[in-house]
Amino acid sequence: MPNKAVAAQSDGKDRRRKKGKKTVKNSSTSPREIAVTAAFKRKAEEAVQYRLQGYTFQQIGEELKVNRTYAYKLVRYAMESQPIEGVEELRSLMAARLEMMLTATLADAFEGVGESMDQARRTMEFQAKLLGLYAPQKVEHSGEVAGGAQPVFVISAADAKL
Repeated sequence: MPNKAVAAQSDGKDRRRKKGKKTVKNSSTSPREIAVTAAFKRKAEEAVQYRLQGYTFQQIGEELKVNRTYAYKLVRYAMESQPIEGVEELRSLMAARLEMMLTATLADAFEGVGESMDQARRTMEFQAKLLGLYAPQKVEHSGEVAGGAQPVFVISAADAKL
């Protein structure tokens, strides 16, 4: 049964306002708010150094006087961009840790233990992401066709109707 106010209207359209809150992301950690400045790069380098020493993201945030999420974004930025010192060392340290984890679970995974198989798979995925195996491949083409002729595209009548 529709609302009485709606039923009383002659045209039958629902003119009630939609109630609900609209959320706006105004946090300082949103990607559009993070400007890559010299201070940001310096903090990212500092965060990487703390991470190399074994600090957690919470501890890094406390040292840099930022929240845990921002500390994570600093380290992630440093890992994605190469020019910051210490990133390669951190990447090799993380790769060695993942290799140890994989070695520990691989024997049980080959025996067919389900939990070990799942853990080994997840460890391999993390390792592949860390080493950049999932990065998109760059494909370059000169635009030239063999023989120097102009390319000719043949479109069938069925494809032309689409």
